[in-house]
Amino acid sequence: MQCARHARAGGAAETRLARSWSGGLYLVSVTVLALACTHATPADPRPPTTRIIVKFADAARPAPDALQVSQAAGGPVKLRHTRQMSGGAHLYSGRMNKKQRAVIVRKLNRRPEVDYAEADRKLSY
Repeated sequence: MQCARHARAGGAAETRLARSWSGGLYLVSVTVLALACTHATPADPRPPTTRIIVKFADAARPAPDALQVSQAAGGPVKLRHTRQMSGGAHLYSGRMNKKQRAVIVRKLNRRPEVDYAEADRKLSY
């Protein structure tokens, strides 16, 4: 038969083992959860495609092609004519960030042949 001292020591060891086991299980659970929440996606270095609406002063003539609009904007961004909209405006798209888009819109609005140019945005009511 064991003495009381050894029985208490064995119980304490079992308690420490149980604590370390539950602590380890907790650590593994937290790590797995953290890894699941941080799903890494490769970053696309290119800016997103953005669209600009341009209304030309003379709606009777055909819209300038994308090259002419890009040159009028005076920027390195290549725009392409997407489609004509109702009301005579035209939609152009290209890869640019918000700052580039703002510069292009500002430059286009200074042109005499342009009634208005604005960023195409989703409006919510």
